[in-house]
Amino acid sequence: MNTFWVTLGQIHAHVLGAKTVDHNAVIEIEAEDEAEAMRKAYELFGGRFANLYSKKPDMKYYPGGIVKAKGGYR
Repeated sequence: MNTFWVTLGQIHAHVLGAKTVDHNAVIEIEAEDEAEAMRKAYELFGGRFANLYSKKPDMKYYPGGIVKAKGGYR
């Protein structure tokens, strides 16, 4: 498995488990490849996310830290 990161736009807010995530956080997804990571992002957020990264984004722009998306893909 590889690690990918998803960022959200200014107007995007979602609930993962009991945690609300928004543009201040980065969501970490485990997937075999970029295509699977993109599918998982769409399963979690529909089209309401900003970017998918294969390298960890510069965290100084994301004060909410990293939220791991475990299992729970719909």
